[in-house]
Amino acid sequence: MAVFQGIGLARGIAIGPAFLYRPAPLEVGRRRAGRTVEELTRFEGALQRVQAHLRALRAAIPSALRPETDRLLEAQVLLLADPALVDRARGAILEGRPAEQAWQEAVEAYLSIFASIQAEDLRARAADLSDVGRSVLAALLGRLETAPFGMARGAVLVAEMLGPNEALQLAVQPPRGLCLAGGTPTAPVAVVARRLELPAAIGLGEDFLRQVRSGQTLVVDGSTGLVEVEPEPEVLAYYRERQRLLQEVRPAREVGAPAVTADGWRVDVRVDLERPDELLPALAGGAEGIGLARTDFLFLGKETPPPEEEQVAAYRRLLEQVPAGRVFFCTLSAGPEAPLPFPAEPELRNPLLGLRGVRLSLAYLSAFREQLRAILRAGAGRSIGVVFPMAETLAELRAALEWLERARLDLQNAGLPQAQDVAPAVLLQTPLSVLGLEALAGEEVGFFLDLDRLTEYLTACDRHNLRVAHLFRPLHPAVLRLVQEAVEALHRRGRRLDVCGESAGSPGAVALLLGLGVDGFCLPAGHIAGVKVLLGRLSIPEVQALAREALFRSSAAEVESLVENFWESRRVR
Repeated sequence: MAVFQGIGLARGIAIGPAFLYRPAPLEVGRRRAGRTVEELTRFEGALQRVQAHLRALRAAIPSALRPETDRLLEAQVLLLADPALVDRARGAILEGRPAEQAWQEAVEAYLSIFASIQAEDLRARAADLSDVGRSVLAALLGRLETAPFGMARGAVLVAEMLGPNEALQLAVQPPRGLCLAGGTPTAPVAVVARRLELPAAIGLGEDFLRQVRSGQTLVVDGSTGLVEVEPEPEVLAYYRERQRLLQEVRPAREVGAPAVTADGWRVDVRVDLERPDELLPALAGGAEGIGLARTDFLFLGKETPPPEEEQVAAYRRLLEQVPAGRVFFCTLSAGPEAPLPFPAEPELRNPLLGLRGVRLSLAYLSAFREQLRAILRAGAGRSIGVVFPMAETLAELRAALEWLERARLDLQNAGLPQAQDVAPAVLLQTPLSVLGLEALAGEEVGFFLDLDRLTEYLTACDRHNLRVAHLFRPLHPAVLRLVQEAVEALHRRGRRLDVCGESAGSPGAVALLLGLGVDGFCLPAGHIAGVKVLLGRLSIPEVQALAREALFRSSAAEVESLVENFWESRRVR
């Protein structure tokens, strides 16, 4: 038996035989070019076959996955029609090169441009280009695969990495589980795996790939990223029992009901919304409204901030989908996972410590003012909130509040309708903001705490960097003590604290955060149904005792073992 630690993507257990996916390299070779018209005809035919393949792929993808997969498909379709790329290949054919060589040279020329650029959006474009390049080349060689994972049904798919096109194939032919030697939590395959709720582990390393053989029994723990190869019978029995119990944690009758603990304590469970198209799946999963509505999606991939009118329309469409309740709009965050093409910074060595959140907004006041005006205008007739991410100091918070008031006066003087019931709030993300909470809480604002970011800043690691991702431990006692500090500081003033972030949805975090006294959860759509069920199995006295014990442990490993035993006694982890 061998055990490998990766990064988990979706809660669940997968047990099955390994299916190793190793796509054969595409060798162009050195053939003489045929007649120019023949080479051009072959090239155009290959482009058309790949386009037809993408259309067929989209038709086969379940409609529930379309919001994610359509973005991937659109990028590939646009590249196939990119005149700069396609015309470069045509030009090489006209110069006498075979179609395969001409296309390969055109793709490699563009990839060399992206190779020296570190921006996340350009790295994603390079991955799309590499994928499209391989597809067209395969079509030219008569080797375009339309069902690469057909044999993986009922198995655990093992690969070095899957590109955007293969991620789309995964949506059509989902295996039982997924193990990747590489990958990041923001890669297209990770996005699709989470949406499929596929037990998956990424970042397992090359050693994993070298040791695993097709047909070997694998156990994949999607919540922890742990993979066991050929486990002992008693270990296999343990995971089969956990698998059975986890499948029971989805009764539909509990999903639609409010979240209440076993002893009757009401807990708010709302969605942390990255994009508007995540709302309907979240509501179907039992979300009790929108906790945080992120706004970065409107800014991504644009050279300048979106116009005010475009923002008003987007925020208004979102509000129209939520019949009641306050919606908190989070102003531009610009996190390192999806950096913006503006503002152009000459050097960006550590984006977590750079110009982001309220720092960015206060540095670009015109764009900040327009966003605040747009949020207020969209919220006319509704109760809304405006959340300032990474407001670290009292000075930053007061400056943000001053600009919110200026935006309100702008609209009042212009006679434009605007929201009258506006609740400002702060998104706590760093140890400094938590330790300085007494000062921040002197202002009339609400508070959210981002557990993912707080953990990253406290442990000095980027959870998306595979070299240090193992240091990302949200259940570290130091992280828990900061959460306790925040809860106690706010409760002394009669304020509530809602916790957001993907890591807040793990069973261990749910029990500990509830025990520390948090008032609500704002979670990604995929976590909501399971968390509501878990809350129904907990009582306040037992989680308070668990949290007290965890605070006195000396390491993350000790706390993780503590909560594992806690849930094991309830037969869920």
